[in-house]
Amino acid sequence: GLGWKLMDAVLRELHSQRAEALFLEVDEINAPAIGLYGRLGFNKVGWRPAYYEHDGGRKSGALVMRRDLR
Repeated sequence: GLGWKLMDAVLRELHSQRAEALFLEVDEINAPAIGLYGRLGFNKVGWRPAYYEHDGGRKSGALVMRRDLR
């Protein structure tokens, strides 16, 4: 619930500032975060391969997500 509350606060602030869109990047293997962002109305708009490096040198891509605010 904390992630939802934080993102809700960010979205409210951006709305008050009349922002038009919000972009974010998330590790493609972070299913809980991807699910949260999807429930908040974000859509995948891009992908950066081998963007994150994990222990042992394993790499994963970054999903670029966007939510229109207007």
